Amino acid sequence: MTFGGDENQPIMVDGSILFFEEPELAPAALELSAADMKHFGSTPDEIAAIYDISEMLQLIQTADIDETATIVDCLNVFDDLLKAVKRPLPPDYKSILYAFADHLTFHREFGTFLEQKQIDRAKLREAIEWCLETIFSRSKLLSLQSWTKEALQNTIKTKRKTGTRKRTRTSENRGVTAAH
Repeated sequence: MTFGGDENQPIMVDGSILFFEEPELAPAALELSAADMKHFGSTPDEIAAIYDISEMLQLIQTADIDETATIVDCLNVFDDLLKAVKRPLPPDYKSILYAFADHLTFHREFGTFLEQKQIDRAKLREAIEWCLETIFSRSKLLSLQSWTKEALQNTIKTKRKTGTRKRTRTSENRGVTAAH
């Protein structure tokens, strides 16, 4: 994610969000990006934030307090990612998630809030799962393995083309030489 300015933006490639596994892949991810993201400065060399989705889901299912702001942090990133892929939340999920995120912005305790607003934890989880499915269905993963494989394939293709041209030129040269 790029942070700063009016909106946080994920790196996008061909209309898909590009996730990557290691900070070392940030320059490659930016290179693949459809937008010019150079104005955000240099690429990171360490992980800036971790969004623990399994922890978020566990808190929603079993807890009444989120001391670490895990849930609201994840919800805010989901909002940014859904905007990037131009997928608005369905109205019933939107009302639940926005009210929940608004509450968590100012309060860590949420069990009473869910009871007072009559928000079912299963329905809340369903809304979050919709977000995850939507985000991941419009995403690509750049891993060291896939980047290395892609780079290797590009190198092989380049060598094949170059090798073909050299062989063609050599054949032409032989033909010219033989005509003399």
